[in-house]
Amino acid sequence: MIQKGLQVGAAIVLLGMALPQTAAAETLERAADLVENAIEEHRLFQTCMSLLPREPAMVSDIWTLLANDALEVLSIHPGTESISATLRAALEPGALVPSLDTSYGELLEFCLADPEWSIRLQRLEIIQLPRDLELLFEN
Repeated sequence: MIQKGLQVGAAIVLLGMALPQTAAAETLERAADLVENAIEEHRLFQTCMSLLPREPAMVSDIWTLLANDALEVLSIHPGTESISATLRAALEPGALVPSLDTSYGELLEFCLADPEWSIRLQRLEIIQLPRDLELLFEN
């Protein structure tokens, strides 16, 4: 009876140790998803803005500011190295815009797939990556 009690106690201790690790893994997975969503959002913005005659640099400037601030947030949390690498790759020049051989029709189709993109951009209803990552890691 005592041995079974010890086994149950050991199992509870091990479970208690596994729960924080599981929560940390889930947080990292959610952070990776958030970064991927932000990258895709800004890929849409930069691609579609490139179709305009005078593409404002503001769109890429916003992305650079958000991504760099997000990298600072990620740098203080362990296990975020691959997420940071993904984000750094998305900061490379041309990383978010299609290749030059992409047809106008393909670009237009891509932009028309989300007709609300320009409204969200104008209202700055975009993923606030640094803030959203901070909130994610706080919980």
